[in-house]
Amino acid sequence: KADMWNPPSNARNETHVGNQTQGPYDFGLKNPFCMDLLGWKNEMLESSIGNNKTRFVEKLCLDYASDVEQQTPTTRTSQETMILYITNQLERRNLHVHDTVCVTNVGIHDQKLCAGKSDELCLQIYLQNVGVYLNLLQKVCGDIVW
Repeated sequence: KADMWNPPSNARNETHVGNQTQGPYDFGLKNPFCMDLLGWKNEMLESSIGNNKTRFVEKLCLDYASDVEQQTPTTRTSQETMILYITNQLERRNLHVHDTVCVTNVGIHDQKLCAGKSDELCLQIYLQNVGVYLNLLQKVCGDIVW
């Protein structure tokens, strides 16, 4: 966890909608290091399958295609933090990128970022954020399912 939280650029406030292009937008904006997504948590399931091999499935929660909810001293977005975490897990478990399948989706919360923007601009921002996110995922995912 970073020592200090950096809010999204151009974040909205009580008097200005802003030109915000990253989450968080609601609860997480008022509560640094918290997500807008309530009631969900990261989870890992592991099981041994013989020959000392372990299979695992991990659910990592993200609210937006780009957000600054989860920051570390070396990452500025939740997406970068997730990639760092997966990279460390692969190294710790002596696994390769080709051993992974990442199942992901984002978009529901991203709609909140459309306030005060045209549909065209909103779509452009979303597609740009998704593009950056998918490029990050390609570094740690052998296959990506959307």
